[in-house]
Amino acid sequence: MSSKQLEGFTAAVNAQTDERIREILDSARALSDEILSAVKKQISDEQERAAAESAGKSDDNSKRRISKASLEAKQAVLRRRSELEAELSQKVADKLRAYVQCAGYENKLISDILAAGDLSGATLCLSPADMRLADRLGSCGAKIEQDTSIKFGGFCICYPDTGIIDDHTLDLKFRDLSGTVIH
Repeated sequence: MSSKQLEGFTAAVNAQTDERIREILDSARALSDEILSAVKKQISDEQERAAAESAGKSDDNSKRRISKASLEAKQAVLRRRSELEAELSQKVADKLRAYVQCAGYENKLISDILAAGDLSGATLCLSPADMRLADRLGSCGAKIEQDTSIKFGGFCICYPDTGIIDDHTLDLKFRDLSGTVIH
């Protein structure tokens, strides 16, 4: 296989992988929007119910009941929001676990590592599951180590001389997604 063919193949694999990651992120964003809409609707419904109960009543007892109903509605919404956040996180995590099992992941990982250039003097950290690729990465010039803190996949490049860590893990992308998609 010529260098040009290899570059073409690598570009195709990278494009497929990037598209798959975009699909996962878009799906997570859509689910997050649905969750937010459901929470807003539930708050509105609870407020309408409380207002309907208090129609025509203006004494202190009614105000306390309205406040209590409002508090209960907010608590119910927060509980449901927490449940939905956990459900969304689980779905995204499941999709990431499925992604690292697909054929394109391995090629994308190797391609991305080799694209980082000469890693002489650096330490390349891989997940325990990805350590099987260490033999194929010998040409990158880095010391290859297992990092049990990498749960999903990807890699980190550590440059001990400068103290720089270049994090390309799916774990970091998952944390970023959880922090930005779920409001």
